[in-house]
Amino acid sequence: MDEQQLILAIRSQGCSENTKQQAFTVLYQKFQPKVTAYLCHLLHRKPDDTIVTDLVAESFTKAFLKIGSYKEQFPYLCWQKQIALNCLRDYFRKHKREHSTYAEYNEESKSIRNLQDNTSADSGIICKENIRIVKKHISSLPEKHRKVMELRFFRNESYSSIATLLHTNCGTVSSIILRCRAQLKMKLNP
Repeated sequence: MDEQQLILAIRSQGCSENTKQQAFTVLYQKFQPKVTAYLCHLLHRKPDDTIVTDLVAESFTKAFLKIGSYKEQFPYLCWQKQIALNCLRDYFRKHKREHSTYAEYNEESKSIRNLQDNTSADSGIICKENIRIVKKHISSLPEKHRKVMELRFFRNESYSSIATLLHTNCGTVSSIILRCRAQLKMKLNP
């Protein structure tokens, strides 16, 4: 069975809970190593680390419970990685008081420090599988909008840098980005 057939079996009202759990076990076995590697990369930890294994388990549990919200036009792995990323954010929100200094927090995860800042994390959380779709949409935008989006998401420029480069103000850059995001969201989630 491929992943779409497994997801259909999990969603099906006619399938028994045992069948749904077996189908999800197959999905888990297929994608668990990739999700574990993703979290290990973000946390700079080994796969057998307790935090990594807990986050992987939590992310797959949430995926099983929320499988109805999965959209078939996107790869399952991308959706699962986003759930894992959200679990990681939740973990850091809950445990940030345990880190007495920023250095300790930074040691916990060098790459996660930007995840609390949504504007800098925007380009980082787009799964590789969807970059082609995003690039295609951005290339179809009017020139001024396309330049703003390319500078923001592919060159990771700040709003003020974009405004300076394009001889406009930050408010204009911000509104262009918001409008383009809304358009992209409508195209991706019809």
